[in-house]
Amino acid sequence: MSTSPALNAETASELASIDAALEELSRVRRERDQVAHERDEYKKAYEIALLSLERLRRQLFGQKADKVDASQLALAFAEVEKRLKKLQDAGAEQGASSDEPPPATPGKKAKKKAEPHGRRRLEDLDLPEERIVLRPLGLVEGAKQIGEDVSYRLGWRRASHVRIAVVRPRFVVASDDTTAAETGSATTVISADAPDELVPRGMLSVDVCAKILADKFCDHLPFHRQEQRFARLGIGLDRTTMCRYAGAFHELGKLVVDAMATEARSSAHVIATDATGILVQELDRCRRGHFFVLIADRDHVFFRYTAKHNGDAVKRFLGDFSGYLQADACSVYDALFREPEGPTEVGCLAHARRNFVYSVGSDKKRAHVAIAFLDKIFEVDRLAGDVPPSERLAIRKARAAPIFDELYRWTHEQLATPLGQDRTPIAKALRYLVNHQDALRRPLEDGRLRLDNNPSELALRSLVVGRRNWLFVGSDEHAEITATVVSLVASAKLHKLDPELYLRDLARVMPTWPKPRFLELAPKYWAATRARLDPAELAPPLGPLRIPPRVQAQAEQA
Repeated sequence: MSTSPALNAETASELASIDAALEELSRVRRERDQVAHERDEYKKAYEIALLSLERLRRQLFGQKADKVDASQLALAFAEVEKRLKKLQDAGAEQGASSDEPPPATPGKKAKKKAEPHGRRRLEDLDLPEERIVLRPLGLVEGAKQIGEDVSYRLGWRRASHVRIAVVRPRFVVASDDTTAAETGSATTVISADAPDELVPRGMLSVDVCAKILADKFCDHLPFHRQEQRFARLGIGLDRTTMCRYAGAFHELGKLVVDAMATEARSSAHVIATDATGILVQELDRCRRGHFFVLIADRDHVFFRYTAKHNGDAVKRFLGDFSGYLQADACSVYDALFREPEGPTEVGCLAHARRNFVYSVGSDKKRAHVAIAFLDKIFEVDRLAGDVPPSERLAIRKARAAPIFDELYRWTHEQLATPLGQDRTPIAKALRYLVNHQDALRRPLEDGRLRLDNNPSELALRSLVVGRRNWLFVGSDEHAEITATVVSLVASAKLHKLDPELYLRDLARVMPTWPKPRFLELAPKYWAATRARLDPAELAPPLGPLRIPPRVQAQAEQA
């Protein structure tokens, strides 16, 4: 049966229409894929631009304060806060119904009394006083004084250096029979032995040495600027001599720092650590080294220099520590945490919060919610005030733990969206919370742990300020000298000691002090050790010094 020409033409027309539609669909799909590819490329470029912009901002303007507008946080956090309030109320009711006493309710922190900003009362300062009497001009004879008006000004008298004459009188004494037989003389000339000093028969006293070290490592004044200042005073003291005395101080001072580090590794409950880079001078160009700071409880602060920023370097000065180690989740510490007898990791909520502060520009709403969560956790500790660790732990479990739980529930909700595959700052900040959840929640296990690692960052700041003035260190050996002196200065500040006076006393006693007892010279123990020394012997910059015996408790511990 033959098909009509009209039907064939209609079928051919429909097939042509289908082919055209398929071709159009294929073209639309290609355009869609092209647009999706371009969108992804623009998204990647946008993410890279955000990171580059933030990096450039830090280079130009430095680290900004991690502050966010409180009103914006409250607006973004309103819905979450209602849910959190219900969880906290339920937790409070459960705690009230249990047999254990409820944790102390944190009250409002007492308002700090504002310090006066007016003119300071100079008469209250312990300063020598000079009087200037201003009499009226043309005062008639016989005028009688009935009182006086006194006001004060703060004056300055340039400090002066002194020349110390070390006199060792020579005496002639009668020789005994043995000496006379050996020398063929009936008399012998005797004098005092040369005193023990950092640099034998050196030019500088311990006072000047301590001032030079404090000026550089406490007040960040490089040696070449000190050289210029000495020249203005008419004293030709070059930086080579200063370096030689710094090296001599380091040879003995490092034994004190090593003793501090040994005690910290063996007995510290928690060590907080952070690191920063330093340029090390070489012939053609500077290379990069690294300083680590370690704060052992409230006992010691010590710095360590390493040429490489890796796990092997950290193992060298923390390998046998088994307490809590608080750090910023840097991968160099993983080598310690993987050890069976290694330390327990404690995270830093301030680092986690800072990641969200950096992401405010690209995702304000989610960043504000996360920041508000973390601020609530910090507020629990702040309102608790200065309480014993056991009470602080109870408060954290009752009030901070529900906030942690709600924070991570919200975090997983956000990462379950396409955001979880992004490389945006907000996605990275959320993944940081998830990847380090155990370490960040560790303060819920021990009331002695801090929520943040800010003290170690503050300790590093003094070194960073000095780095801006020094620019670089001359060699690895000079970096070791820097680590020694900065450790002693930082620990002296921790224990409320004057760094310059402490360095002076240290330089005075170290040459004669028994090396097995150098821990007694650490800032933590220096006040007790100094009280056992004779002030009359310690006051002169050199001379004989009687070493007191070790106290019984220290002897038994040793």
